[in-house]
Amino acid sequence: MTFSPQDYTVGIYLRQFWQDPRLVFEGLNKTISLDSNIRPKIWVPDLFFVNEKDGKMHAITTANKYIRIHPNGTVLYSMRLSLKLSCYMHLRSFPADKQYCKMQIESYSYTTQDMVLGWSTNRAPLEISREVHLPDFDLSIADVKSCTAGYSTGDFPCIKADFLLERRIGYFLIQIYLPSILIVIISWVSFWIHSESAPARVALAITTVLTLTTHSATTTRAAMPRVSYITDMDIWMAACQTFVFAALLEYAIVNHISRQDKRLMKKLRHKKRNDPCSGDGGLRLEAKRLAIRRSHAVDRASRVVFPLAFLIFNLFYWLYLYRILQ
Repeated sequence: MTFSPQDYTVGIYLRQFWQDPRLVFEGLNKTISLDSNIRPKIWVPDLFFVNEKDGKMHAITTANKYIRIHPNGTVLYSMRLSLKLSCYMHLRSFPADKQYCKMQIESYSYTTQDMVLGWSTNRAPLEISREVHLPDFDLSIADVKSCTAGYSTGDFPCIKADFLLERRIGYFLIQIYLPSILIVIISWVSFWIHSESAPARVALAITTVLTLTTHSATTTRAAMPRVSYITDMDIWMAACQTFVFAALLEYAIVNHISRQDKRLMKKLRHKKRNDPCSGDGGLRLEAKRLAIRRSHAVDRASRVVFPLAFLIFNLFYWLYLYRILQ
């Protein structure tokens, strides 16, 4: 499957059955196999794939098609095709999305008054080979049914099959979700580093911001389809970037509070202006300690608030994805 052009490629064996009374024969109680060159000499349905974008009939080593005629006039016309079919994909729930891709076959010139088109009732009308394995999806048949296509020139018979493709989320858990969670957790380490260790805290905060941005621009964008609307993956990455950037802003606040000793000293001097024993040295030391205590209080609160907020976000996010996957 390809996301940008919104299509999928499939290889099929198309087997058509119909009964032609003009081909009834007697005296030979077995099926006659004919070369495909006989096709222009008998009637065959004029079917086409409505949502086809490209296709070909295989011809290696010979044309991959044959005709068999039964004594009662039943004709089997089988061919091997490779088709590229359009499939409009809804990716808002990516990477927990489910896609329904259709394959619609229709008569080009015969209306419903001329021909009846339907799926075989003798056996399973549509089967998926056991050798078909998709690395990103679990493939199954959602529905097969007959339909009628109405145009200004009349109503034409058609048949339709819907394929269900459920995306496997394991790759995204390992390559995107887990690394981004670890980056967010690493950004919280700065809350345990002393507020006066500015180089260490700033370096850690900026490194986590840049790491998550790089991770989003490379691994995440490479795995995501290009769409103009917001997907669940976009919400996740935006939340992680918000938490990491908030950790950087938290240090800016802590640093600002820890350097408010001059303002606090003025307040303390105003309160103790009538105390002859309080000198500027003592006031300065007390103001410095008060500013540091306040900055440490912000760090202690952040050690609880940030993990708790991220945990709550994860709870709602994964419950939402679980409901979609079910």
